[in-house]
This record gives sequence, C-alpha cells and structure tokens, in this order.
Amino acid sequence: MDYRKLSAMYETRSDVVKSYQYIAKAYELRGKLPEKERLLIEASWLMQKEEDKPRAHEIFHKLVELYPDDFLVRFQHAYTGEFDYEERLKAYDYLLHVKNYKSTPLFVNLTSLYCYLEEYSKARACWEESLLAFPSEKWRRLVLGFLFILEGNLEAARGEFERAARE
Repeated sequence: MDYRKLSAMYETRSDVVKSYQYIAKAYELRGKLPEKERLLIEASWLMQKEEDKPRAHEIFHKLVELYPDDFLVRFQHAYTGEFDYEERLKAYDYLLHVKNYKSTPLFVNLTSLYCYLEEYSKARACWEESLLAFPSEKWRRLVLGFLFILEGNLEAARGEFERAARE
C-alpha cells in the first residue's frame, strides 16, 4: 500500500511526523487489503512503540513463514533489528546475493552493520557493489572515500573524493 511505503520513505529521511501520519493512515485502511500487505502494515504500525515491538516481531515471523521467498518480507524482517548481528548479515546477504535485490536501503544497512562490527574492508566491498549497481549516483563515491578513511587508506580516499568532484 502506498501509505506504508510513504511512511517508510519519510522514516529514512528522519521525518517522524510524516512517517507516523502515513503509517497511521495505512493502519486505518488495512482491512481492505490482501493478507500480506495487511500484516506488513500491522507490523510496521506496532514497530512505532517499544512495548509493541514483540508483537510486531511475531507478525514478521508469521510473514516469513507464509511468504518465505518474498524478498520484501525478508528485508522488512531483517530491518527490524530483532536478529543478532550475524542473523541480520545472513538476511541481508540472502537478499543481495540469492535474491539479487539491489536497493539503497539494503546497501546502507549492510554497510552500516559492517562498520558497526568494525569490518571495514567488508563495508567497503559492499559499498563498491552498490556503486556497480547504481553507477550514476555520484554521492556513493563520497561514501566510498569515507570507508577508505576508516580502513586507513588515505590515498584511495583522496582518489575517490577527487573522482566524485570530477564526475
């Protein structure tokens, strides 16, 4: 449903007010939708409050059982943070390399997770893969430069920053 997608979009832009407004509208209209979309909306709605997150996780588990091959369901479930880091890495890797699902949020989440785990070379490799998937998005070069800095490779970082400035 478009309201759920709009809510997610505003959430990634840190506009919590609009994100909440759209998920509230989606939640209000959920009864008219097919089961999968209705459950996704309910789980997204429940993720708004810390005390409701266990119920949201139950719904995500149900969704994965009902739709095991649906990459959107797996991505949403991994994104909730219910898993430990290794499980999240497996879920993201499954989406990226088994389902061949390429998206900015997936690359951002996986790269961030590698950085959190201080696995900077894996973070850089993941981000380089995002550059191959979205070569026209020049801002990705800047991020790659910062990842090289985390690895201590200042010369490579400088090269990426210069390349970004030229393109």
